[in-house]
Amino acid sequence: MTVRKTQRLMEYKTYLALRDIGARWPAESSKIIQLLLAIALGRHRGGFAVTNHLTEGIDLDLVRGLDKFTVEVKTTEGISVTLLDKDIEGLRARASTDAYKPAVAALSLRYSPASEWTIASADRLIAKRYALRKLALDSLPALECAARLNFPRTVSDFGDKVLNPPTGQPLEFLQNVLATENAVADQLKAPSASKPTAASP
Repeated sequence: MTVRKTQRLMEYKTYLALRDIGARWPAESSKIIQLLLAIALGRHRGGFAVTNHLTEGIDLDLVRGLDKFTVEVKTTEGISVTLLDKDIEGLRARASTDAYKPAVAALSLRYSPASEWTIASADRLIAKRYALRKLALDSLPALECAARLNFPRTVSDFGDKVLNPPTGQPLEFLQNVLATENAVADQLKAPSASKPTAASP
């Protein structure tokens, strides 16, 4: 029997929240979504150690156990994304020097059957335009499932604060959230150094 892979839709409330964020912060919306994805995949939620890059090169570096990914994040109002020469060069450089697996994470902001995270291997990609359904043929389930599971909750948790961030700057606010959640996860995993040891007889 053939099992057919069904296409999930983004939760409608997540779509509405992202639409509001885009209207409030049009120049920064793609970087805001990148940071929300970083938080969703981070140690506290998705189990990955995440390094987020806002200004240079590749967008995200993800590490969990022996798995290491370097990720270019793309958003689109349609059903396709464009990879530029600099995107491919950055992915290949990170992969060749540090043995990271190159990947592309793409999200359509139009509410349609394509409105869900597609995270795919970039091993064979070149600089050109790709339909999301084509990228999905080479998806990375560990990353894609973690993103689809945790991103809606992350948007729900922080969407309102992104619209009116306590710091006044949405990117600064979300960077602080990522750092805080990573620190909390590290503390939970680390053996307690404060527990008293039993006295020797």
